[in-house]
Amino acid sequence: MRSSEFSKPKFSVRKGKNNFSITLSIGSKTIGQYEYDNRTNRHTAEVMPEYKSKGYGKLLVLKALDTANNLGFDFIEDESRTSEYDNVIDSLENNGLIVRDMDQLYLTQDGLDYLNHESK
Repeated sequence: MRSSEFSKPKFSVRKGKNNFSITLSIGSKTIGQYEYDNRTNRHTAEVMPEYKSKGYGKLLVLKALDTANNLGFDFIEDESRTSEYDNVIDSLENNGLIVRDMDQLYLTQDGLDYLNHESK
């Protein structure tokens, strides 16, 4: 996923009463951001164009699921999601890193292990 010239990705999580945001960075460069509002189940995810198709979107979603779980939030799929976001979710699900129960998503142990390996 990463070029050897980069250090491991780091997450900065800001938690609110009913929401959270995550910034993914490598060194001083912002790679992407994720926002989740537990009241409305709205998700906003963005990976900077030069970092797309390198697996960073998957890391953001895995970290979002982990953060939601740690905060006691249900992680409900956002109905206004993009096809790009759907592709990330499908890939994570097909690889056993997340599971779906109706409209709720859960991080599997494999997903948590992957997240921890790629970001620690």
